[in-house]
Amino acid sequence: MSASNEPIATPQDLDRLAGEAYREGHWDRALGLLGIARMAYPGRAELWDRREARVREAMARGDPGPDADPG
Repeated sequence: MSASNEPIATPQDLDRLAGEAYREGHWDRALGLLGIARMAYPGRAELWDRREARVREAMARGDPGPDADPG
């Protein structure tokens, strides 16, 4: 039995999962998913670049992550 060449996630799946991680403040997870997306779907580099830039901007602003004290 040979391994399938079918991707395990569609670009839409990876984008959605990265977006969920972003909205929850899980920066590392979002960036990791975008890295997987970038490797699996290099033809969508512009999209992955925009998404990654958004995550990095949030990190630079110091937006609270999920473990932040709500005050």
